[in-house]
Amino acid sequence: MKKIFVSILILLISGYCLYSGYLMYKNHQLLNSGNQRILLAYNKSSLHNSAHILKAYESVLIEEGIPFEKVEVHLLMKLSAKKIARNNSAVIFPDGLVQHMPEELNSWVKEYLDNSGNIAVIYDAGIMTPRGYYLEKATLSDITGINYITYNKFRTAAYAVGSLQFESSKKVEYFQIPPGKMDDDRRLTGYLYGKLTYPVARCEYVRTIPEENIFASVETAEGKRYPAIVLTRYGNGNVLYVNLQLGHLKANSDDLLLRVILRTFLFDTLKTPHLVNTNRGKGGLVINWHIDSKLEWVNILTRINDKHFAKDLRYSVHITAGDFLDYPGDQLGFDACDHGKKYAKLLLPYGTIGSQGGWAHNWFAEKMKKNSITRKETALYINKNKTCLESLTNYPQREYSASGGVHPQPLMTEILEELGFNSYYYTGDSWSAPNRTFSKGTMVSEKVIAFPIITLGNSASLYEMKINKLPEKAVEKWLVESTDYMIKNKTIRLFYSNLIDIDKYPKTVNNFLQYAKQKQAEGKLQIEPMSTFASFFLKFLDTNFSFQKEDNKLTIHLKNEEGLKGITIAVPRNYNTSPDVNLTREEDENYYYWTVNENVKEKNIVVYSH
Repeated sequence: MKKIFVSILILLISGYCLYSGYLMYKNHQLLNSGNQRILLAYNKSSLHNSAHILKAYESVLIEEGIPFEKVEVHLLMKLSAKKIARNNSAVIFPDGLVQHMPEELNSWVKEYLDNSGNIAVIYDAGIMTPRGYYLEKATLSDITGINYITYNKFRTAAYAVGSLQFESSKKVEYFQIPPGKMDDDRRLTGYLYGKLTYPVARCEYVRTIPEENIFASVETAEGKRYPAIVLTRYGNGNVLYVNLQLGHLKANSDDLLLRVILRTFLFDTLKTPHLVNTNRGKGGLVINWHIDSKLEWVNILTRINDKHFAKDLRYSVHITAGDFLDYPGDQLGFDACDHGKKYAKLLLPYGTIGSQGGWAHNWFAEKMKKNSITRKETALYINKNKTCLESLTNYPQREYSASGGVHPQPLMTEILEELGFNSYYYTGDSWSAPNRTFSKGTMVSEKVIAFPIITLGNSASLYEMKINKLPEKAVEKWLVESTDYMIKNKTIRLFYSNLIDIDKYPKTVNNFLQYAKQKQAEGKLQIEPMSTFASFFLKFLDTNFSFQKEDNKLTIHLKNEEGLKGITIAVPRNYNTSPDVNLTREEDENYYYWTVNENVKEKNIVVYSH
C-alpha cells in the first residue's frame, strides 16, 4: 500500500513539474517572443462542451492568414498585461468558451487596454460563476459598457430572438456585409429564408455609448432593440462587443458573420499583419454555369455565338452527364458521352468542365431529397458522372455541384474527398468565402473546399430572380456591386446559375461579363474555375508563417514545400520599404501587399517602417 501511495505521489509531482515547465515555456513565448499575433482565450473547463467552437474560431483565423495563439484564461491573467500588449495586439474572448473567467481578469484587461491592447468580447464571455450560476453583472461589462447577463433580473426573458439590423449603409460596408445579403431596411437575410433571426442576450447599457459606436442592433418581434455590434474605446485600446453566437453559427454552416466581423476588427480596425488567402492578393470570381439536360445543346451554340463564352473568361461549367433527366429512358439528359458529346467539347476552351450530381439531374436530386438512395449508390452515380466527363475532357474531375443544391453533410463531401474532388458549390454558408465548412459542430473536410453561393435576397440563380420578378437594373447593379466587393475585400465569391437561364436576363449578363472582364484586364480581379482557386487555397493553408518585430523592422518567415509563388503578405502602411527585388508591392488605404514572385520553398521577407 505504501509503495502505491509513493508511486501516485511521484506521478503527481511529475505531472505538476511538467505542467509548471509548460507554463514557464508559454510565459516565455508570450512575454519575450517578438512574434506578432492575436490571442484566442478559452477556459479549459469549457472544452468538454464547447471544443467545437474553439475549432471554429481556429479554422477562420487560419483560413484568413491571421497569426494567433490559444491561451487559457487562468494563465493569461498571470502574465504581465503590459508585456503581452507589446506583441499581442488583440485578445478574443469567444462565445461559449469563457462563460466563467476569474474576477481578477477584469483588472488585467484594463491594464492591457491601457497599454494599447484590444479585445473582442463575443456574446457570453464572463457571465457565470465557477459553479455555473449567472452573475448579476458580466465580468467585462464596465469595459464593454454593456451588461449582457440579466438573468437574475429577467429570468428566462434575459434572452430573446430578433433580426439583425445595421444602423447605416456606411456601417454595413465597414463590417464587410456583402450586397444582396441585406433587405431594404438593412436587415440580414438568408437564401430561401428571408429575414434571419438570432438568439441574443437582453442587454442593458451601463454607460452612455455614442450612436456612432453602435454598428448594428437586434430587434425582436415585439419591437425591443438590443445592441448587437458595438465598437468602442477603453483606455488606449479598442473594445468590440458582439451580441451573437458567432462560433456556434460557424460550427453549424453559417460562416459569414464570424468571418467578416473578425476580418473587420483585425484587418480594418487594428491593421493586423496577415497573409492574404488569394493568389497574388487579388479578389476572385467564380462563374459557375450548370448544364443538366439536352435543352442546352442548342443553347451552348447560342451562348458561344453571342459571345457569352470567351477564352479570357474561365468558367466552371458543371454537367450532369447522363442520358435521362427525370426517369430512366426519358432521353432528356445531356448525354455527354454520346449524343451530347460534340456540344460538351465546344465548352473545353472556356474554363474547366466539372461534375454535377449523379448522372441524371432531377432523378438523382429527388433520390437525395427523399433519402431513398444508399451511400454506396450515391458514390456509384457520382463516379459514373465523373468517369464520363473525364473521358471527354482528358483531365481529372476536381470540382462538383449538387443536383438541385441537395448536398447532405458530411455524407456528400466525404464521398467527394474519396473520389478526388477538391471543391464544390454549396448552398450553406451563403455569401461567404471558400472555406472548410462545418456541419453540426465538426469540420466536414480539410481537403475539399466549399464555395458558397452569392445571393440577392431570396434568389441565387437568374431563374429564381426572374420568378421573384427582380428588374434587370436591380440584378445588374447587384452583380456589379458584388464584383466590386470581391475586389475591395480581396476575397473570392461564387456566382451560379443554369446556363439556360441567361435567356432571363441576356443584357444584364452581357454587361456583367464585360464589367468583370474589364476588371480582370486592369489586374484587379481573377476569374477562374473553383478548382483553380481551391488548389491555391489548399497551398495557402499549408504555408507556415510568422511575423517577428524588432525596432523598425518586421521579418516575415514563410515556408511551404510546394513553393511560395503568389503568396501575399499584408503589412500596415508604415512598413513601406523592403530590399527584396523578388517581391511585388501594391497598396490600399490600410496596407502594403508584398507578393512573392519566385517559387522558393522558404523565405524571410524583411520590411522596414519609417
